Amino acid sequence: MEDYITRAEHEEFCKRLEEEDHRQNRRIEELEKTSAEIHTMSKSLVVMCEKMTTMNENLDTLKDKVEVLEKEPADTWNKVKGAVITAFASGLVGIIIGNLI
Repeated sequence: MEDYITRAEHEEFCKRLEEEDHRQNRRIEELEKTSAEIHTMSKSLVVMCEKMTTMNENLDTLKDKVEVLEKEPADTWNKVKGAVITAFASGLVGIIIGNLI
């Protein structure tokens, strides 16, 4: 009878197995919750990346528009300056030709 265990030992063994099962089940539940949170965060991250991509595209478009707006006063000034110089040169040439004739 040396190979056999008593009923009390068997019940103690079963009790410890059930406690271990209970601990493992709790740990698995916590891991499932954590996994669900990670999944939710990864979905949010994908949405955020898509929005940032769109925002970068909009920012590039805005940058191009700002550059055009910044160049406009300089272009206008250069046209005015060219017109004034042309008018002055035309007047000067007209005076010179008028005096020669």
